Amino acid sequence: MAQEREPNARLHDMLVGGLSSVEDANPPAVVAGFYLKLLTAEGVAPGLDACSV
Repeated sequence: MAQEREPNARLHDMLVGGLSSVEDANPPAVVAGFYLKLLTAEGVAPGLDACSV
């Protein structure tokens, strides 16, 4: 879990990559992708491999 004032190289790299992608791609899609990757990194990603209905 990301802690305040604790270095997290993976999170930093994801943020830098996401910010640079915003210039080249569809910003809403980049933001959604970043949040999904962030949730996965934190261990609380939603299950997207099957229908939830």
